[in-house]
Amino acid sequence: MKLAPAKWSGSARQLINDILKPQFLPVEKVEAWHQFLSRRLGEADPTFVVGAPTPELRSRMDQEKISLTRHDSRILFGDRSPAVAITTYLAGVENTSAEKMAALYLHLPHHSFDLDKFTRWAGFTNNAASAGWMVASIFSGVKADSHWESLSSDQLKQMTVRNIHPLNFFLFPNLNKSGTVFADDPRFHSLMAEAYEKYYGPLWTSFLEMGHIDVSALPAPVDFEIDLSAQAKVPEGFKMDSKALITKIEAKEAFDLKLISITEAQGYLSRILEPQSLTRGVYDIKLELKDKEGAAKTVGYYRLNIKDLYEKNFLSRDAKGVRLLVYKGEGNHFSVGPKKSGPMTPFPE
Repeated sequence: MKLAPAKWSGSARQLINDILKPQFLPVEKVEAWHQFLSRRLGEADPTFVVGAPTPELRSRMDQEKISLTRHDSRILFGDRSPAVAITTYLAGVENTSAEKMAALYLHLPHHSFDLDKFTRWAGFTNNAASAGWMVASIFSGVKADSHWESLSSDQLKQMTVRNIHPLNFFLFPNLNKSGTVFADDPRFHSLMAEAYEKYYGPLWTSFLEMGHIDVSALPAPVDFEIDLSAQAKVPEGFKMDSKALITKIEAKEAFDLKLISITEAQGYLSRILEPQSLTRGVYDIKLELKDKEGAAKTVGYYRLNIKDLYEKNFLSRDAKGVRLLVYKGEGNHFSVGPKKSGPMTPFPE
């Protein structure tokens, strides 16, 4: 997949026409997935793909469990990775046969850390997220809460359509915090709906009907200015309280824990994070230190406040993805922030 631009500024409609429209999925590929999805959700024993479990629901089931079975259906839980996978696959695959669509449905990843495996299965060199794109939604997806057992098949179908229909997705350059801000802006959603209606025509109408989606809930489409910057640096002499940025947590409290390893021989690393997992407000990590022989020792478990990381400019982005700046000081003292320009923000004891 083509890499997202490193910087951009202009009007929202200009961004859609110049940057996003060339990335729109071909009508025939969306039609193939639409028809497959319609058939699959209409079967006697459908498999519904819903959003990530809320913390309350997750606490009631195994941490790693991604599916539950009802008397009439199977329910798969997932984060944004199915949207990334579907967008990537439909953009890159040549043959959109029923067999290909069935294989895609079967191999959908349900956690962001499964995206690399999916990309290898599909035979691609990258995916939308690793190419620097955020896969955002026009109409917000629906999380699976503790009342999922009482939902009707029609309600689960509507949730699935919102979560895995490509006409509810659009690519957006994932440029630091500004990407998330504009991709989540209802004004931009209105402009995307306007663009999709013109581009996809009757297929757009069929998507709205399938998901029982009321497009009138969006504001009237009005153009506005967007300025995306890929630059990130720490202001000279900036001071902050480390607890506002990082909190030490117990491993059992972590939600979708990620592993970050620091190698003793290198000392200072800029770690690449998965962009699609940086939208929920916090980033839970298990920090490991590897000695020169390769033996790993756990330093601790930490919850990073993504909003603060962006606002304090401790994240940067390049073509490979979003980077968290991690520095190992004396002993087992770890910090985030540029080593040369500072300031350092220590991981709490």
